[in-house]
Amino acid sequence: MKRNAGSLLTLIFALVLTSCGKTNPLTSAVQGSSDTVSQQRQQVESLQRVVADLNDSLAALQNNPKIDSKPAQKSSETLPVETELDMPLNPEEPDTLSAAASFAPTEESETDATTDSELDLDLAEPLTVLDETTSSQERTPTTSRSKRKEKRLHIDVYDGYGSTSLLSVSGRLFADRALDAVEEKDSRFKNLVKTSRRFVLNEAEKVWVRVELGQRVREVQTSEDGAFEAVFENLQDLPLGLHAARVSLSSRNLKAYQAGLGTGNFILHSPDSHRLGIISDIDDTILRTNATSKVQMLKTIFLSNYKTQEPVIGMSDLFKAIHHGPEGDGYEATHYVSSSPDNLYSRINLFLDYRNFPQGSIDLKNIGLGKGTDSLFDHEHYKIGKIRKILQTYPSRRYILFGDSGEHDPEIYRQVVKEFPNQIVAVYIHNVTEDDPFATRFQGQMLFSDPDKVKKDLLNRGLIHAY
Repeated sequence: MKRNAGSLLTLIFALVLTSCGKTNPLTSAVQGSSDTVSQQRQQVESLQRVVADLNDSLAALQNNPKIDSKPAQKSSETLPVETELDMPLNPEEPDTLSAAASFAPTEESETDATTDSELDLDLAEPLTVLDETTSSQERTPTTSRSKRKEKRLHIDVYDGYGSTSLLSVSGRLFADRALDAVEEKDSRFKNLVKTSRRFVLNEAEKVWVRVELGQRVREVQTSEDGAFEAVFENLQDLPLGLHAARVSLSSRNLKAYQAGLGTGNFILHSPDSHRLGIISDIDDTILRTNATSKVQMLKTIFLSNYKTQEPVIGMSDLFKAIHHGPEGDGYEATHYVSSSPDNLYSRINLFLDYRNFPQGSIDLKNIGLGKGTDSLFDHEHYKIGKIRKILQTYPSRRYILFGDSGEHDPEIYRQVVKEFPNQIVAVYIHNVTEDDPFATRFQGQMLFSDPDKVKKDLLNRGLIHAY
């Protein structure tokens, strides 16, 4: 499935309606946007035809150069002259990798120029300029990988979790572009352009990737929407805690691709562990999104970046205190679960790192039309399913749940407590709607506006150390 300029409008409009999982759809409004989507699709097809015509004209000019007033002397030993228009950044590196990525989230190189991949255009292969004396047989395109145009891809590896018996590494491949090279001084228009690019993904389907976890290696192929998943079993020899998974292009690919190394962090715990962990919502729980107002939410998402979007003050220190535990010897055990689309994955991951939140798994919606994608509007079923999987993976662990009062978190968490009463220690709801803390929907939960209220409660219960 290709997410072109037409589908961009649909996704953004749907984002208004759903507010990242905070409201219900207006079906008639979505249907009313179909004419606009059709017009945008026609514009993209028109651009494709224009680019194809330009490439044909360029080929004609290069294969029929103008004759100088003093023509060059021909020789029977004249050889073809090749012009390579799109070579790898570093020809000395192997085909599968062009650059290594660090273990933590990194910023990509910044460029504001719109590329052919961003417009979902299929440009011609690099042209070969030949001398007039070259025969038709000699004009056969070379099959060498170094002579062909290599499509640049980006690999997102989603931070995840697993047990010593099973761990799954997942992510997505799509056409490379500058997404996260941002600064606090960036203008609102610049932020709008870069955020919008996240919803125009030219995904890389049927591409083989190599997934490495320690000394273990799996090779899997991406789906029609660029997603991949590799499953590792019997990990008893690995130490508990955080591990890195490395994902690169496989040598099994017949087409010429180029991509940097993708890395993801994975929590590995024993199923028998009794440590305390966190399951938390993101929007308006730790990241101020203003999702109760559609207009303000859109302004926050599209006109800001991960460096300028504000956190909920005090939450990062609170989460780190829960991590360390009352004895200060804990390790990462946080799971972030949100209905936000995974188009925003790297931005959210960079936000967590920039604002000093603990590392942990991140579950976001894979919204699309292909098999295995999540429903755009079924937020409660989606979040309960993700939380249920975490609790079933670690049946002995205890968890604190964090959410907000914007829409359905209190109801979702009530259902979770009903299913797993022995694993849920406490439920804290950030009050973003100024609701009555004694309202029925918050029964058995603590409603808070200031994280210090939660801090005091956890200290009194001996669940964290003083900070």
